[in-house]
Amino acid sequence: MKVTPLVAELQGATLHPLIMVVTQALARAGYGDIRILDRRQAKQKSRYGGYDIECHTHVGRMPAKVIVKVVADDSIHKRMIDELCGVTLSSQATAGFIFATKHIATSAKAELQALSPIVRLVAFDGEQFAAFLAAQDIGLRPDGSVDQEFFRDLKQIAANIKHLTQKKFYL
Repeated sequence: MKVTPLVAELQGATLHPLIMVVTQALARAGYGDIRILDRRQAKQKSRYGGYDIECHTHVGRMPAKVIVKVVADDSIHKRMIDELCGVTLSSQATAGFIFATKHIATSAKAELQALSPIVRLVAFDGEQFAAFLAAQDIGLRPDGSVDQEFFRDLKQIAANIKHLTQKKFYL
């Protein structure tokens, strides 16, 4: 299967820029108050049960919470779906989303189907991730080509934040 230029750009990004672009897309899609949690590197442990973003909003009078996991440099596997299900239920979230730059394994698709009566989980593979960004006018120029400047700036911001969070400040 041929990889589109936007998917290729997403596959070349590290975790933090991916988290930032997902956050921007969710904000444009109307997912309310969005908070990036503590994880910035792919191998870094999360203190929030394995998810990277929390969205809080209201649907009518009903509060809604969506948790989001972002996967860099990997496909979505069954284990990831099981973990997302567990954290979605334990955090009493309305739904759980998982974004990956590659594909969804067959076993993960079957697990999503099996868990659908219990919890609302949505998985985005690389193509679906790119389509979601395009629907929110993120990452593409008006002519449909990849906005290289946008992704370059995103990577620079992520590098600056990483540098800042690694500095030790003394009083």
